[in-house]
Amino acid sequence: MLTSNEKNFFVNKKILIIGHTGFCGSWLTLILSLFSKKIFGIALPPNRDQKLFKLFNLKKKINSQFIDICDYKKLEVAIKKINPNIIFHLASQPIVLESFKNPMNTFQTNVIGTSNILNICRKIDNLKSMVIITSDKCYENKENKNFFLETDPLGGDDIYSASKACQEIVTNSYRKNYFFKKNISVSTARAGNIIGGGDWTQNRLIPDFFKSFKSNKVLTIRNPKSVRPWQYILDVLCGYIKLSYAQYKNSKLQGAWNFGPLKKNQKTVFEVINLIKTINPSFKKVKVKYKSLRVYESKVLNLNSIKANKFLNWKPKFNIEKNLKNTSDWYLIKKNKILDYSIKHIKDYYKI
Repeated sequence: MLTSNEKNFFVNKKILIIGHTGFCGSWLTLILSLFSKKIFGIALPPNRDQKLFKLFNLKKKINSQFIDICDYKKLEVAIKKINPNIIFHLASQPIVLESFKNPMNTFQTNVIGTSNILNICRKIDNLKSMVIITSDKCYENKENKNFFLETDPLGGDDIYSASKACQEIVTNSYRKNYFFKKNISVSTARAGNIIGGGDWTQNRLIPDFFKSFKSNKVLTIRNPKSVRPWQYILDVLCGYIKLSYAQYKNSKLQGAWNFGPLKKNQKTVFEVINLIKTINPSFKKVKVKYKSLRVYESKVLNLNSIKANKFLNWKPKFNIEKNLKNTSDWYLIKKNKILDYSIKHIKDYYKI
């Protein structure tokens, strides 16, 4: 949870969220809009799957600009003009299957786009804290079921994972060569398989389940035995927010950070589907079929979050059953009630 000091800290800070039109970015923007009136956003215009930007009415809550992070000149002008104190960078190509279809776009966005942001930000006078969101898939995964520590080797056998490992390497090099000289704290945050209301992205388990439920279509699952660190959107974003505050106050806390679920929340895709079906009797009507794809994906991903628990006093609030219940409740809310429902949910979670 956020302490009173952490909540009050953001009131007069100028915050830039890069990637504010996406699933995580929209939730983070809505949360921080309850703490600060000085929030800015840079992102691509929301696509057809990014409905939260409109549902949360974010256009009226922040100063928003639609810029491709690969457009260096436009990005530089925008960031310099904002001159933020804190930056959250969430803009990326986030879909594993999409990375196989468009590998160059994935590397261009995730690696070159991140490099652009880092290079521009080393010249921003007021910047003090920067959180780069990467992924749990950045690690070299030997499928030995170990829980990854932040000090474990980076890797990436598939395109998406490789792009995320590259993000980590690029960020670390900028941190050591530029940012430490200017007293700007820069960290990477590693999380994955985030669930919560408002995610309509294709080829993700939870969105695909509710699309199937509402359309009465068969749900296609590609890796039923894969284990993932399922975690709730508000838990993860709480970690990002606490990290931005902590490293602003103490530069020794910058670096790489895992934000993973409780150990008992490590479930297979098959187990998660079965848990969802127990939440509401009507969910049982969703039929499932399995289709193997000839692309490489890690079978087991586990994160060790002891570091975040020890130094940030962060840990997940809910178990997997509660996470799925919160998520399913959100998808069943009427469209005109979503914003009020989401704000109330945030206020209850963060005790605002």
